[in-house]
Order: sequence, then C-alpha cells, then structure tokens
Amino acid sequence: MRHDRGMAGARPVTTLAGLSEAEALLVCGMRRMAEGPAGVRAWQAELAGAAGPEAAAAACEALRRMRDILAAHGRRTVMHHARGCACVGADEAVLAHVVMTSATGDRDEAMLLASLLVDGPVLVPLVEAAAQAGLQALRFNCARRREATSGTPAAARLH
Repeated sequence: MRHDRGMAGARPVTTLAGLSEAEALLVCGMRRMAEGPAGVRAWQAELAGAAGPEAAAAACEALRRMRDILAAHGRRTVMHHARGCACVGADEAVLAHVVMTSATGDRDEAMLLASLLVDGPVLVPLVEAAAQAGLQALRFNCARRREATSGTPAAARLH
C-alpha cells in the first residue's frame, strides 16, 4: 500500500492482530461508524448479539461522541482504513490507545495522547467519551469470553 504525505494519519503502523481484543474492536467500530448510519446500525446489531441492546447502544453513543468531537475540533481529518483491511493506520492506533488508556484510569497519559488530536479546550470531553467507549469495549470482551467458555450468548443469560 502506498501513502503520500497528505495521508500520514493512514500510514499503517500495525495490524488488527497486533492490537488487544478491545483495541481491535474499537478500530472496527470506528471504521463501521465512518460508513454512515447503515454502518452504525450494523455495528450496533453485532454488538447487541454479544452483550445486549442497551450495552450496544451505549458503545455506539460513546464512539459517536468521540467522532463528533474529532470532526468538529480535530487538528486535521482523522484517517482510517476500510472495514476489511487488516492494517491499522497511525490515527486509528492513537485513538485506540487514547481510548484504552483513559478506560484503564491513566487520565494524564490519555490527555497527553489526545493532545495530538485536538486542542486543549476539548481534551476533557474527548477523554471522557474515550473512557466510556473503552469501558464498553472491555465489557464486550468479557461477554465474548464468557460466551466462548459457557456456550451461552451473554445477552441470553440473566446472571
């Protein structure tokens, strides 16, 4: 794959397999959301099968808030790869890292990383939305692991 200077944010830095499960889920979700309303609905339906419709809606809402903040206040357009691409671009990797860093409680590090993407006044809202998205991604990973070990879909169990 060839990239010119204008596409530096899309330059491949790793692959989906090189990310944690939660980070890969986030990258895939961001790609689906970039496809527009149909992509959002499809991704939400996929998530609902793993952890239920309420959790899926919360995950989509958190990513939507991040996307809106980045679209309105980003230092530049955030680049992404196509849904089926195994590569992860620089912007996707930074976003996934911001999300997981904020979700796991390292707010200072998340703020520093987010400053690469937006200016100071919107750092806090971006990191807060990222933390919510990351917590939802971690929740889905737990649900998938539970489903894999028990054979029962997480959304179908009461406890």
